[in-house]
Amino acid sequence: MPCHSITLPLFLIGLLHSALSTSFPGSCHYALNLTNDGPATLDVPVTVTAHLECADSKAEYLYEFKDDIHRTVRVVGHEEANASFIFTDYAAIRTVQVTTYLFSHPLFLVASGKTFFSIEEYIPGAVNFSGVIETIDGHKFVRTGLDTNISVELLYPKQVLQSAEFAYSWTIGEEHFTTDHSFILHKFVNAGPQWIRVAVVGRIPSYSDSNIFRYKWGYFDAEITAKDPIFNISISGNTYLEHGQLLDLDISCNGSGPVEYCWKILPPNKNNTNLTCSDPDTARDCGFPVLYYFRDSGDYLLALHVNNLVTSLQRDIEVHIYDVSLRPELSTVLIPVVCSVLVVLIIATAVVLHMRRHANYDIETADFDFMQAEESSTISVETSWQIMRRSLLHIIHLRCLCYSSEGGAPSINYGTILVGVEK
Repeated sequence: MPCHSITLPLFLIGLLHSALSTSFPGSCHYALNLTNDGPATLDVPVTVTAHLECADSKAEYLYEFKDDIHRTVRVVGHEEANASFIFTDYAAIRTVQVTTYLFSHPLFLVASGKTFFSIEEYIPGAVNFSGVIETIDGHKFVRTGLDTNISVELLYPKQVLQSAEFAYSWTIGEEHFTTDHSFILHKFVNAGPQWIRVAVVGRIPSYSDSNIFRYKWGYFDAEITAKDPIFNISISGNTYLEHGQLLDLDISCNGSGPVEYCWKILPPNKNNTNLTCSDPDTARDCGFPVLYYFRDSGDYLLALHVNNLVTSLQRDIEVHIYDVSLRPELSTVLIPVVCSVLVVLIIATAVVLHMRRHANYDIETADFDFMQAEESSTISVETSWQIMRRSLLHIIHLRCLCYSSEGGAPSINYGTILVGVEK
């Protein structure tokens, strides 16, 4: 009876606490939270910690830790307890179950739970970068010319990290070097994919015998893409256009592709220094075309935004659209006028020359008188028109002249011959 004088009140306290926790909806309920410091390797301890919520500070609890190879560790405590396990058989996902009792007589079950961790053959860890850009799909990008912090994170139990010694062998591209610390600063010079490989050797003490050390190895690698930043955006094409012409520009930049870009046509007085791309296009290289037709003439602003993840750049370009004049060109008026003047001058010159040439001629009359002296006295003075008329009639008469039989020979009369003499 005396041996139960202490444990019985604790048992009653546990029953009362359990009853109260289930009777009132707003009261506290027991809950067991389990954590571990895995993953780890073989021959390295893994610590499992159990924390009991709503534990009574005046009561004691028994924590029973049992792994998947039926090893059991029992710990008496208040709201928290822990136990360590070393696995030496094989690498796998291991399980530890924890059951908590109110430490009384008899034991009163309070809560239970399980925790899982990985036991691996090689030192677990990962390569990390600082100051890099990581996309949604996990690809990492870094800017060339800048120092990048590359580190190796060993996912080992805290106890092992404090007691072990590690050495690191780095391979970055064609460079190889060794350090005794888990980080380096490296500057990427060439753009393109870069592989980082790290080998780790750990000198770990044996937790069963402090005079024995074990060596563990770890191998890590990671890929990162170095990209040249964008410093300049070049424009090729005409930005001073007639209304109706198509804006056709070739945009190029000096950074590494692929790039995301967008562009907008804005009024000239709109200040849009922070252009954002809600639905950007992608170009494989740092270059793309811009095609646009302006419905109205005037001045516009073409805002360009280019981003290759490590840098982003914006440039504004002024575009001028002017109306085409409907008035005829000077040549269409001047040429007909000149031609008309030349034709008039030619005609006037021809008329003048003709008149001058005509004025240089006189009409002289050559009078060949073959008549008898007595006949000439009977001829009266005739005008030039009468002379010309008579001469023509005489010529016609000569063509029809017949020889008379009287006297044997024909009688021929000669008229007046008109001769033009140039002065």
